[in-house]
Amino acid sequence: MKKENSIILSYNANIHTHKLKRIVGYYYKEYVELNEKFENMSVDEYSKMMINKGENAKTEKQRDKISKEYAENIKKYYTSNISRSTLSYNDQINRLDGYIGFKYEEIEEQFELPLLDFISYDLNSINEYIVFFINYYDLVMDKLDKEDADYIKLNTLYEVNTISTIAKKYYDKVVNEAKKMQTIFRLCIDLVYQLNINDYTKKLSKDLTREQRFFVFNQTNNKPFKNISNNYKAINSLDYTYEYVDTRIPELVIGIIKAMDPKGEEISHEYKYETDNLYTAFYIMLYDIISINNWYVKICGNCGRYFLTPKATICYCDRIIDGEITCKDIGSKEQQKRKMKNNPVLARFRQIQQIKCTYSNRYKDEPFYKKDYEEFNKKGNEFKAKLKKGKITEEEFDKWLDTQDKTKQD
Repeated sequence: MKKENSIILSYNANIHTHKLKRIVGYYYKEYVELNEKFENMSVDEYSKMMINKGENAKTEKQRDKISKEYAENIKKYYTSNISRSTLSYNDQINRLDGYIGFKYEEIEEQFELPLLDFISYDLNSINEYIVFFINYYDLVMDKLDKEDADYIKLNTLYEVNTISTIAKKYYDKVVNEAKKMQTIFRLCIDLVYQLNINDYTKKLSKDLTREQRFFVFNQTNNKPFKNISNNYKAINSLDYTYEYVDTRIPELVIGIIKAMDPKGEEISHEYKYETDNLYTAFYIMLYDIISINNWYVKICGNCGRYFLTPKATICYCDRIIDGEITCKDIGSKEQQKRKMKNNPVLARFRQIQQIKCTYSNRYKDEPFYKKDYEEFNKKGNEFKAKLKKGKITEEEFDKWLDTQDKTKQD
């Protein structure tokens, strides 16, 4: 695959979202036939096109042919999305027996920006490196020799083992540069958001704004982004737009926006950039998010990876760790454990609750235990809410628990 596709980055200043059009690697559990025409056309676009063709058909026979073609293509090319997913750090490549396909696609990013994922990869791990190779193919494709570069094509499926073997061949070439760029971005983000820095540096930069810290980093490190910071061209940067207004008739334009957006809150203020370097796109993302005061870059208290959050008090990210369990779920459980440890009354409530739950499940034929468990939960949660609001004391809660500390029917 030759690098013929530009990387397009769009930033909507109104709602603080990035759209990044780049090569995306997908994992398919089962083999499906990919077709470039359909891969580059959404199901809505295809449906509208075929319905329009059906409505304009001149004979019943033509309509039947269009209907049959439409049904076959929907089933053949669009239901495959169900089995398609992006790989994460936790996917074990050597246990996957499906396929990898690369697609040039635009994805909207908000709280899981690819920049923060990029700096969170552990490239000393072969497994994470291969996932990185697939997810950031734009960054690695220039390192491939002609034979491998020509072999990997867009909208084509390859066995996972095949892509893994190719990725391993270029480990040293890819990792040396990627680690260097990870370090530069990490050090900058750490200083700007006051993460992982020593007390002396934190004290010096405490009263500075994020923009000022960004300047300090560049100024004191010989401008480490200088090779990528100007490698782009702006596309329609200074403009206000409505996505669904496509007419030049003044009366129509005014009528539509008055009906659609009377307060002027939906109009987009979008910056768009084109580059051939994904690191440049990362730099623009960093530049954009630094100026947003109510967004925070944090390091997850569970997985240790960087993430973006609109709340300063959030300590865990939304990345999936196992099945449907996220770091945030694990963090909530850990927080609950700490609460129980520091509050013996809540710990006792939880202990009695677990006992009643066990009896309810063990003796399903005896309605007493299920009713006892449900009533305990209802009343206990009322006591917990009152305790939180200061309407009752811990002693009063504990006294009620004395009446509930029974494990069998009287």
